[in-house]
Amino acid sequence: MTDRQIATRLKVSPRTVATRLDRVREKLSIRSRPEIALWLEGQHSTGDDS
Repeated sequence: MTDRQIATRLKVSPRTVATRLDRVREKLSIRSRPEIALWLEGQHSTGDDS
């Protein structure tokens, strides 16, 4: 999904989405959106909350 699509669905601005994604990437030491998806997939499959 694009920032705009996410923003529309959550009723926030695209800039808010971009900022939050930037913070997630920084916190997890991840560089790209696809890496976030892979990280989430790994968390879901292992049940790890950290």
